[in-house]
Formats: sequence, C-alpha cells, structure tokens
Amino acid sequence: MEKIEVNIDEVKNKIKEFYKPDLWHFVCLNANDIEGTCKLQWIFSKYEEKENFTVFECDVAFNATVPTITDIIPSAIMSEMEIVDLFGLKIQTIKKGLYLDETSQQTPLKEKNGN
Repeated sequence: MEKIEVNIDEVKNKIKEFYKPDLWHFVCLNANDIEGTCKLQWIFSKYEEKENFTVFECDVAFNATVPTITDIIPSAIMSEMEIVDLFGLKIQTIKKGLYLDETSQQTPLKEKNGN
C-alpha cells in the first residue's frame, strides 16, 4: 500500500493528477475522529491487482470544508454523503440525508468530547 500525505488544499488536484479511470478503482472515502481531528483517506485499488492500493490521506479540522471529488469520480458521492451524515464534516456541494433523517442521532461516529 502506498500512502500519500496531502493537505486539504491540494488533495483534489493530487487525486485529479493521479486518477486514471481505466487503471484505478475508487474504493471509498474513509474518516476517523482522532482526538477531535478528522483523518480522511481516499482509497484507490488498481484493477486486476488485489493488493495494490494507493491512499491519499490528510487531517482536517471538523469546521473545515473539504473539496468534493465528484466532478472527477461521480460515484464518490456515496462516500462523501456518508461522511457528511456520520461525522458532520462539510464537503463542498454535498448535503446531509443519505442515511440519517431529522430524528436520527446526529454525527454518530464523531466522538462526543466537545468537538
């Protein structure tokens, strides 16, 4: 697995430079709340190679706005909507409501330590 650390301001351009739709499959956008900071990982696998992964990774504040990659990879909308619902992160143009309705516990995967 290759990890590429990026900052939030460059992640979209780095993914755009990297992504070749005939070579790479977008697996998912992963998020973890680590002591009040959100660690994001955009995970790609190479077609026909089981264990060839490339992960773009960055840490962001929960009040930051994350760029969407749906204009590069339209199917990323599902992962982005999931992160918005489950962590309360702001992603450009992405609205809440994929999994959670108004009566659901909000941001269920975000730690409840005052953040």
